[in-house]
Amino acid sequence: MREPIELRRAKCLFAYWRDGRLFFHNFVRQLTVAGRPITCEVLDFFSEWRNSQEALTRFGGYTRRSVRSALSQLVKQGLLLVKDSPEVTQDSRLAKEWSAWLPEGSFHFSTKDAAYAPSNWSIDRLKSVLPKTPQPEIFKTVKGAEKILLPARTFPDSEFIRVLMARKTHRRFSNQEVTLETVSQLLSLVWGVTGYLHSPIFGKLLRKTSPSGGARHPGEVYLMALRVKGLRAGLYHYHPAHHHLE
Repeated sequence: MREPIELRRAKCLFAYWRDGRLFFHNFVRQLTVAGRPITCEVLDFFSEWRNSQEALTRFGGYTRRSVRSALSQLVKQGLLLVKDSPEVTQDSRLAKEWSAWLPEGSFHFSTKDAAYAPSNWSIDRLKSVLPKTPQPEIFKTVKGAEKILLPARTFPDSEFIRVLMARKTHRRFSNQEVTLETVSQLLSLVWGVTGYLHSPIFGKLLRKTSPSGGARHPGEVYLMALRVKGLRAGLYHYHPAHHHLE
C-alpha cells in the first residue's frame, strides 16, 4: 500500500489582505495565491510534518475529496512542500539563514529580480506600461503653512563645493575593459576600511568613507567582474579590511 505523502507549510511565507481578499505569498518562489480563512487553519496544521491521512482526520467536517483537492492545490501553489523535495531543502536553508531578517527580508526576494523595460522600447510603449494615475508633483508644498524665507544661497569657492556641484549620475557605460588597478581604487575608496574606533559597548568599530548608522557597516560587497583586465570573469566577495577579493 502506498505510503501517504508527508507535507509541511513553507517557512518563507506571509499572508495579507487586499481589497477584502486574503492572499498568501511565498516570497522565495514569488508565488501568490488568494485563499479563505480556513487556509490559515490548514497551513497552521502543517507547521510540522504531517500526511494527508492526518489532514483527513483533522478536517473531518469536509469531504475527503475536497481535502485532498485543497492539499493538492496548496502544494501546486507553493504553500505546502513535499518532504525530501528540492523546494524543502531551499526553504529550510533560507529560513535558517534569514531567520534574523524575517519577515522584512522578504523585500529582498521580492525586488532582486525586478524586470526592467528594454532600452529599445519606443516612447509610446513605455507610456503604455505607466500607471494610469496622475504623476505626483515634483516638489511637495505644504498648503496653508507659514513660509519662512531663508538667506540667499552663497557658496564658498572650495574644492568640496565644486565636487558636489559637478556630480552627475551616469546611466550609459562603456563596453571597454577596466583595469584591475581602477577596480582596486574604487573598492578601497568606497568600501575599504580606513580606520577603527573603539567602543566600550560594541568593541571595535569600522571607519569607511561611506558612513553607516552606528558604524556597524552591515552590508557586504560583491564584485561582478565582467570585463576587468587581469581578473577572470566571475562573482567575488570583497574583504574591506584586508583589501582582497575571494
